[in-house]
Amino acid sequence: MRLIFVTTLALFAAQAFAANGTMKGDGSAEKPFQIEDYEDLKAIGKGSYLYSSNYIVTKDIDASASKKDNCYKDGDCYGFRTIGKNKDAVDSTVFWGSIDGGGHTIKNLHINNGYASGAGFIKTLIGSVVNLNFDSLDVSGDIRDAGGVAAALVGTIRNVHVTNGNIKGSDRVGGIVGKAINGKGYAPVEGYEDMVPVLRNVSFQGKVSGHQQVGGVAGIIGVDVDSLVADVDISLIDKSSEVGGIAGYNYGSIRNSHSSGKVTVTGRDVHGVGGLVGENSKGSISQCYSSMNVEGARSVGGLVGYNDGIIFASYALGSVEMYEHDSGDDYLTAANEAGGLVGCNHGKIYVSYALGSVIGSEDVGGLVGGNDYGEIYSSYAQGRVTGRRNVGGLVGSNGGVIATSYAANTVEEDTSSSYNKIFGGFVGLNEKSVVNSYWDAELSKLDTSAGGTGMSTQKMMTMSSFAGWDTLGYWMYDRCEEGQCEIKNWDDGCYCKKAFVKFWAIDEGKSYPYLNKNLDLIDYQWSEYLRSVDNPEQPPVRIQNQTLAKSRSFGAKFDGGLVALRFEIPTAGAVKFSLVDMQGRVVKSADLGHRATGSHFETLNVENIARGRYVGVLRVNGKSNGNVVLQK
Repeated sequence: MRLIFVTTLALFAAQAFAANGTMKGDGSAEKPFQIEDYEDLKAIGKGSYLYSSNYIVTKDIDASASKKDNCYKDGDCYGFRTIGKNKDAVDSTVFWGSIDGGGHTIKNLHINNGYASGAGFIKTLIGSVVNLNFDSLDVSGDIRDAGGVAAALVGTIRNVHVTNGNIKGSDRVGGIVGKAINGKGYAPVEGYEDMVPVLRNVSFQGKVSGHQQVGGVAGIIGVDVDSLVADVDISLIDKSSEVGGIAGYNYGSIRNSHSSGKVTVTGRDVHGVGGLVGENSKGSISQCYSSMNVEGARSVGGLVGYNDGIIFASYALGSVEMYEHDSGDDYLTAANEAGGLVGCNHGKIYVSYALGSVIGSEDVGGLVGGNDYGEIYSSYAQGRVTGRRNVGGLVGSNGGVIATSYAANTVEEDTSSSYNKIFGGFVGLNEKSVVNSYWDAELSKLDTSAGGTGMSTQKMMTMSSFAGWDTLGYWMYDRCEEGQCEIKNWDDGCYCKKAFVKFWAIDEGKSYPYLNKNLDLIDYQWSEYLRSVDNPEQPPVRIQNQTLAKSRSFGAKFDGGLVALRFEIPTAGAVKFSLVDMQGRVVKSADLGHRATGSHFETLNVENIARGRYVGVLRVNGKSNGNVVLQK
């Protein structure tokens, strides 16, 4: 009987790993394997179809058959086997290669990872997936790291869109990726520790559910990302935390992104919920917005639940609702810190606003619920605010700095409680600083506030009522000739003033002040902009069309029996180059000696190296200065 069982298991394994697809091409960059149907898709990682190969989708693919794949005797079917769940022919479990969707769509793909972590179309993506669409993508996993396209992203996802998605997991769950972080701990090849993922121009529409670090696009973002869109319904269970329309937890930089949909809570004590990001931990958010309706128990915001980073030129339109639970004598949570933009702010907020209604209990504000040691500059709120204690038109409870901001909304009392009520037209409770800020006392029907100045609606619609606001903004600079310099940047470039961009605009007598829609930032100058905006007396500097950070540059390519290297280093140092195959073996290494700051060109003999895919790694003074994938 034992012999029969072993034979059956062996047959199952042979069938599971056999490559039934017969793809055209050879997997090279010039002749990628062509994926024409679902059988071809399943063949990735089997036989000669390595994870290091290049692939292109040539037709729309119906993967409905995946619902009946990998079934067991009990009738459970695990569907499509996540790429990287098993080793390929060279014992790799990470996808180093590329998949170009060519604008085609894979529909009805079903993936169930059971109790294993790393659920998604690809488990660990170090290569790239571009120009691909998914429709009716269903992914589920019960532990960590679940994403529609990749569980863990260390490579590139660009121009990828998911519609009618349904992504389920526990921790680090996202509609597109579970986590997008640098290569530390995930890259098996020397030199990839500093690899930076690319997540750009992606969208997700559908449902996402999880427990901790849950996002419409990503569970965790730890790198610079751009142009992310989510239209998502997120459902949460007991004690969920760090949940956002785009990302659950962000310590990177999110730009030009927006979210819509709703967060639905079916459990208790859910905290750190935001329309865009659940927790922004030392990260930055710029030129983003959310129209999501969100709810939770603590630190709930229309854009960000808990902010310990920077928010610039962003806004929230959705409603925010806070709840609390009291089950018998077991008190579960005190509902506090709800804001139209941010629930709890420990960071900095610049030129941002909120228009949605806010309903909460304690520390409730139209813009920020609790400003705990945070800073708010040139921002406003216009949504209705309802609460019980520490309730304000802009901020419920202030323990930080508020400057050049206003509130124009109604502030209402929740009469269901006998709390010691503290209400204000601008700030409910103030323990620190409020400077040059105002509220519409006529609209709010409140003539008192712990900070700020109350004005009539007519005065609130007159720019001259806001002392000094018409001088707030920043200068745009262009390069100019030596001798005409008005400032010199750290790169010794010479710059002259071009134009002054004001933060505020107004339609006199018809509108409240609103923020200039032309506010913008250029890549790599974030720190320079915010360094100068911290001083209201010195308008922030913006260098137009100028990169302020010197980036490392490294390129390599095969040229016959040689490999040609081109590299630029910012500081002089000892330079070494390694060529690594897809199994992590160093097949060529060279000590290039001590090189001066600047650009260099070098060729090395690699005549005896076999055809295939390699990673070139450049190190300066023992640290990675860049890496590049080469095909010979």
